[in-house]
Parts: sequence; structure tokens; C-alpha cells
Amino acid sequence: MGEAEAYNLALKQSRGQYILLLDSNNEVTGDIFTPLAKTLADKDIGITGSHGMTTEDLRHFEESATPQVDAIVGSCLAFRRALLRQVGLFDEQYRSSYYMDIDFNFAVRDAGFEVVVTPDLPLSQHAPQPDTSLSDSTRAEQQRLNKRNFYRFLEKWGSREDLLSDIDEDADEDNRDNEEDEDNEAE
Repeated sequence: MGEAEAYNLALKQSRGQYILLLDSNNEVTGDIFTPLAKTLADKDIGITGSHGMTTEDLRHFEESATPQVDAIVGSCLAFRRALLRQVGLFDEQYRSSYYMDIDFNFAVRDAGFEVVVTPDLPLSQHAPQPDTSLSDSTRAEQQRLNKRNFYRFLEKWGSREDLLSDIDEDADEDNRDNEEDEDNEAE
């Protein structure tokens, strides 16, 4: 069973209004649910979580400190259960988690929802420990699946730059405005 299939099995069994997918390397140190639910009370927001990523080319993703992002990292990802009726479950073509969460984020963005970070969640994220028991052939298979997921993501979303957030454009515009103000002050 692939990772997306496992997630979908759990999602089909879920009954709550909100769903929180939380990796085992996270330590919750307080009330994480109230701030996430408060963020999701805005019906324009589809997904929220502790860490977000942005991209300029759909190939390279970087962690972002801005609230509005292109994707929420799957290690702490929350959404309204009703969202599943609109965008569906995780794409089961993804056999490992690599790009599975980003694909789901882009499906949500494609449905017209925003993806935002909920700041200052009471959460400590510990670095995942490598599984030293894996054989070389198992590691090679994992790398093959990761590469396959990457190409699956590009096949689905590679031409959809319209789904990217306008964060960089807004920042560039602000920088141009500041430069113009400085030029005007110098004159």
C-alpha cells in the first residue's frame, strides 16, 4: 500500500469537521487545534499548517516565512473535512510522501482556495531519524518512487504557473516603490 492510499483510508474513516495530518516527528506542546480552526474559519482558506513553501518554477520549493504560500508542508497540514468533497482525496499514484502533499495543496489552490501558514503553533518539529535498517535496494526503490512522484507532479501541474502565489511579485513591486521613493527623496 502506498502512502497516499494509507492517508485516504484514514481520511475516509474521519468524522470531525477539521482534519489535521501530523507526522510522528512533531511534538505538540500546547493547544494546536484552536489556532488552526481559527485560520480555517475563513472560508477562502483551504489548507493551513505550521510551515509553508513557495516556488518560482514548480521544481524547486523553499520554506517561506510569509503567511500566504504555494504549499503547506505535509508534516503538519490541516483542512476542513468538507474540502475533500470539492478536491477529492490524495492522488494514489503517489506511492511515497514525496510531492504527495504538494500535489494536494495544488489541487486545493486549483479549486480556488488559499493556502496559508498559521504562525506560532505550539509545535516542536524534530529531525526525522534515518532508518538504518533499510537495505540498499529498498533505498534505491525509495529514490525511484521519489523521482516518479516528482515527474507525476510536473505532469499534472508543470504548466500551471497561474496557481503560484503572488508573493514574489508583491515583494518586487514593493521594492520598486521603495526605490522610486528613495529616488524622489534624493532629487
